[in-house]
Amino acid sequence: MSVMVTVEIPVQAGKMGAFLEFVVQALPATRAFDGCLKVEAFVEDGERSLVLVEMWETLGHQTAYMKWRMETGLADALAPFASGPPSFRTVLNWNDRPQGVRRKICQRSNIWIMKHFASRLPTALRQSLWTVRTTRPTH
Repeated sequence: MSVMVTVEIPVQAGKMGAFLEFVVQALPATRAFDGCLKVEAFVEDGERSLVLVEMWETLGHQTAYMKWRMETGLADALAPFASGPPSFRTVLNWNDRPQGVRRKICQRSNIWIMKHFASRLPTALRQSLWTVRTTRPTH
């Protein structure tokens, strides 16, 4: 089942140029990772955040990729550029979406990733920003 993931990373004022250089160097490894179908990077008007749009063969591929990125120090490398924790949104392909528990799996996976990233932010920043993304959407 294919999966689209959007990742929005808020960037500190004046650091977008350096951050984009970092991202350009990191994207080839992402695109080469098993199960990655496509990754595109977009900059929000005003250069306040970078949005990555990723397409994966399955949620398992994307989860394995994020685990690898966290284990290899991506969160530590992003911290100097970020003004807060990243925001993740996972969307399953509607055409082949099974009934039941897939939504819960996506939410758990993204909460783990956000907590893992947030643990590498400076304590004051983590405490002030973490509560923003811990609420569940109501549907």
